[in-house]
Amino acid sequence: MKAFRRTTALGLIVCMSSVFLSGCISGKDRKEQKRWAKQLQEEFEDDEFEYVGADYNGLIGQDKNVALVRSKEYPDECVTIRNTDGELSTDYNYIRYHDDVEEYIGEYLEDYFDGDSVKVEFNAQNKMTPIEDISLKKYIRKYVCFSRVNVTLICKDGLFPSDEEMAEKLIDIAKDRDEACNITVYCCTKKVTDPAKESECYYTLTMNKKAMIYSITVASEGGKQRRDLVRDMAI
Repeated sequence: MKAFRRTTALGLIVCMSSVFLSGCISGKDRKEQKRWAKQLQEEFEDDEFEYVGADYNGLIGQDKNVALVRSKEYPDECVTIRNTDGELSTDYNYIRYHDDVEEYIGEYLEDYFDGDSVKVEFNAQNKMTPIEDISLKKYIRKYVCFSRVNVTLICKDGLFPSDEEMAEKLIDIAKDRDEACNITVYCCTKKVTDPAKESECYYTLTMNKKAMIYSITVASEGGKQRRDLVRDMAI
């Protein structure tokens, strides 16, 4: 398993803020949240967890239904535990399998895109799963969908698929995945720090529901120039 070590400054700030603001919930609620953290520890014995406090909601202050926890294995991440009508869920599986999922998606997309490299950034629309120690295979099968996927396709020779070819590839991916997909492919001739601004062009597949492509667009000049390749297509 690859470790998800990317620093998420916002998540760490939220964790630290909760240390100082956790007094806004009652002692009874804090005790209950600590019980959730203990349940997380019992399920994932290979890691060590520390209860931080309740998540902060700008509208209601400290949220008694959302707890934040630190992980020894993933110190740069802020683990969330949520209580929904008595059912607990967490983003811990998302955190620990994140890099593995990106690798899986990258290998999948290499069958569609020829180039020097294919880099994937995956951001799940719903990061929460039950507090359950599941395998990577089961996590991918049950919880991974291409709802928010960014792809950087590097072709050093600049020989990218044509607009029509790229549209066909994205349609084929949508058909094969058989789910609502939202994918952006950035075409670059070298490694870049901001693909949206530095790519030669980029293509975006937008699907709000399964079996219906809302649009496939191509953009250039950092998004200043944009046109439709596909609009409202049933697949």
